Amino acid sequence: MAILDHGEFQVDLENTKIDFIAVAISSWHALGIDAFVYNLSNELERKVKGLILILPHPEDGYLLGEKNFLHGDYADLKFDFVEGITENQNFISERVPNFISKYRNMFSGLQNIRSKNGVNKLYLISPLIPYIELLLYFDNKSISSKYDPVFVLVDEGYGTYISKKNWNMANRMDYDILDLISSKIFRAVDYVFRKMVMKSMTIEDMFLFKIESPLIVNDDIAN
Repeated sequence: MAILDHGEFQVDLENTKIDFIAVAISSWHALGIDAFVYNLSNELERKVKGLILILPHPEDGYLLGEKNFLHGDYADLKFDFVEGITENQNFISERVPNFISKYRNMFSGLQNIRSKNGVNKLYLISPLIPYIELLLYFDNKSISSKYDPVFVLVDEGYGTYISKKNWNMANRMDYDILDLISSKIFRAVDYVFRKMVMKSMTIEDMFLFKIESPLIVNDDIAN
């Protein structure tokens, strides 16, 4: 998990017409983002402007840098490296208040999106699932009234195409009892909020393969 300081890029979103915000951890994510941005530039017939958030891998730290994105002449990019959450946060005094504050502000951002009619399309690109923390930016009414956000999903890697059961097994961690309880509560809140997001916002997927058995290449993306 990472801390998104939603003030980081806030000035850019307010004062510049931004076309997309993307979130990436691995080189696979960078490739998916590059492909979408290249297509977007061709579609708009101009150089696009975007913000890239680099998140740390939970075990290996940062795996990406600016050089991993082959934006060339079709995109003007600005990068920020998001900080990871320290393991020694106090549960009562830090983790719970931070969790409540984050979801309260994300809910406010979602409400602002629902009530505003932004005219500038803003693509929120992330691997596999919507990176809902980006809704923190829309807690700012000048941003929510300016943009019409759309979530775009790119390939996560192998996790995009394996079953939910196998994915959970691959990501299973050892918890003490307090962490286990809090994890279940946090996940339940996250699940409910994501359902609200999915009902309220447009979500497009740009996966290389169609999620079928056997896997079939998605020609619209591959070409």
